Amino acid sequence: EELSKYQVVIVLAAHAGVKPCDGPINSPWLNNITNFVDLLDKLPKETLVIYASSASVYGNMLKEHWHLPNKELNPLNRYATSKKDIDYVADLVMKSTKPPVLLQGMRYFNVYGPEGEEHKGNQASPFYQFEKKAKEDGTIKLFEGSEYYARDFIHVDEIVEYHLKFMCVFNVEK
Repeated sequence: EELSKYQVVIVLAAHAGVKPCDGPINSPWLNNITNFVDLLDKLPKETLVIYASSASVYGNMLKEHWHLPNKELNPLNRYATSKKDIDYVADLVMKSTKPPVLLQGMRYFNVYGPEGEEHKGNQASPFYQFEKKAKEDGTIKLFEGSEYYARDFIHVDEIVEYHLKFMCVFNVEK
């Protein structure tokens, strides 16, 4: 099949955000898991799959629990739950006696892109919301308690760039 020519597959796509995942259980929430499992079934053995997980799986974890090795994840919405479930599937695959593929999940925090977040409303990335508000009236409204937090933001192009560099380090053909 077409996929047999790839040594590495990078999966950054999913139904992002909370809004598209609202609704019945067979909504786009399930699509994230189904497409991931279907992809794994179609790949040749020993393919490296690097997939996008999400920091949203942590939910409202208490600060004092972050250091624990087996911390309890507490996703707060269906999108985060779908990402947690994908991590669970990946863990099951890697614990099998002969994993069919090699998996590496990356939990990204605060990813934003060049466009396409208008439909997410208040679930759009903070960066998108800040930029939109600044263009509208020159102000940025931060969330309550924000003076106590620092957040990193990463552009989707940077993620792609880092994955390509990773592939070069391991001498993988693009």
